[in-house]
This record gives sequence, structure tokens and C-alpha cells, in this order.
Amino acid sequence: PTANEYFVALMTAIVAADDGATLADLLYLSDRVVGGVAPALLRNAFDKVAATLQGSLEALQEVERPPTSAICRCLSLVGALLRAQEATAARWQKPKMLALLHLLTSYFDDARPKVRKAAQLAVTKLLQHHHALAAKAGDGVTTALTR
Repeated sequence: PTANEYFVALMTAIVAADDGATLADLLYLSDRVVGGVAPALLRNAFDKVAATLQGSLEALQEVERPPTSAICRCLSLVGALLRAQEATAARWQKPKMLALLHLLTSYFDDARPKVRKAAQLAVTKLLQHHHALAAKAGDGVTTALTR
């Protein structure tokens, strides 16, 4: 199976997870696989994956002692999902995109240092990635104009 197939199966399993330990394990596996997932899949399935990850974070908050590592993995997945999106104003003006970004930034002041760091790292990677895309596009435009 491909990384895409694993990721889709894991997202389906996350929705069906009925306890915190299983959810934590599935988030760990998803975070390990997401690097090999095609960005097109993450763009096309954005709404469903975003809802799954938001639901996972909510479910983890309801657990008596939510595992910090699971929250960090979920925040990493949210960051990966946002990084896969197009770096266009039209895309980033969509309410669901902004809500997911706000979700990440809401963990900046979490009481747990590892959770704060995971949220900050996810946003930092997102900004670096989109800045690099914008720089490449800018170079392409400059090259085209000088010809």
C-alpha cells in the first residue's frame, strides 16, 4: 500500500476510535505517514481531514489525562494539512482554513511546554513553506519580466 492509502485508512480509523489510547496510537502512525502523502490528496480531502483532526483534538481534551504526545502529533498533522494547501489569497481567505490556523495558534499559550512548542513549530514550518513558494513564484515572475 502507498502512503496515501495508509493515510486514508488511518483517518477512517481515527474517526472510529473509541478510546484515548487507540486515538493516540493512530495519530502517531498518521504523523509518521503524512510526509509521504501527496499534497493533492490533502488539498482534495481538506474538509474531511480537517474535521477529523479537529474532532481528535476535542476528543483528547475530554480524556481525563490527555497524552501530551498525542496532542503534539495532532498539531503536527494540522500543520502538515495546512502546508499542503495552495499559497494563494483565495485559498487562505476561506473560513475553514483560517479556523484551522486559529486552532493551531490557540495552543501557543497552552500550559504544557511540549504542546506550545508543537503548535509553534507547525506554524513556523507553515510560514517557511509558503514563504519559499512565494519566493519561487516571485523569481519566476522576475525572470519572465526580464526576458
